Amino acid sequence: MQKGGTRVAIGAQNGFLFIYDLLQKEFIFSERIHNGSVEGLDWKGNSVVTCSADNCISIIRFPKSSPSMLSEK
Repeated sequence: MQKGGTRVAIGAQNGFLFIYDLLQKEFIFSERIHNGSVEGLDWKGNSVVTCSADNCISIIRFPKSSPSMLSEK
């Protein structure tokens, strides 16, 4: 959970990272960031750091002022 916030980061076995906003009651970010399962994650300020079974580490940075972080692809 985001420190002092209302967002929860969820890592999945299919390599996706999801961010869920508890106040909005919806996913605000969803993106495949790894080729293997997400094995660990941690919030660092406006970033989420993940590690995966694909032997990679990812750092996802989010804008401070953005009400929705959902990827538009």
